Amino acid sequence: MNLDTISKRLLLLIEKFSGGNKARFSRITGIPTPSLQKYVEENRLPAQKHLISIQKNLDISIDWLLAGEGLMIKADQNINFVEEDMSDYNRMADEIAENGTPEQKEQCAKALGIIGMAHRGLRKKLKNMGKQTG
Repeated sequence: MNLDTISKRLLLLIEKFSGGNKARFSRITGIPTPSLQKYVEENRLPAQKHLISIQKNLDISIDWLLAGEGLMIKADQNINFVEEDMSDYNRMADEIAENGTPEQKEQCAKALGIIGMAHRGLRKKLKNMGKQTG
């Protein structure tokens, strides 16, 4: 789908979040269905309060919605930040896995689990630490 207009990006959101059902999307976002119809069918710029509603209810990037720039879902932007920030955790986990005592390895594994890191590399390190301490 070519996403060069706001109406096309709105249609994508409607499909993604409500299976293409405009009435359901209206209920999710609080945008009246007639207004939504105008935005989609007439390629009108949504009212500021409706843009804010979409952003808050769906965690959508306003930059993406208005200009097609950046990532659609704001949470995806946080993933990039977390990925960059993970290098410190990776280095510490590597050091502890290689040189740490069994107690340090166990504490590191617990700490990484508590932090809730879903990064695949850290999951692998957690498994390896468990094998080494278990």
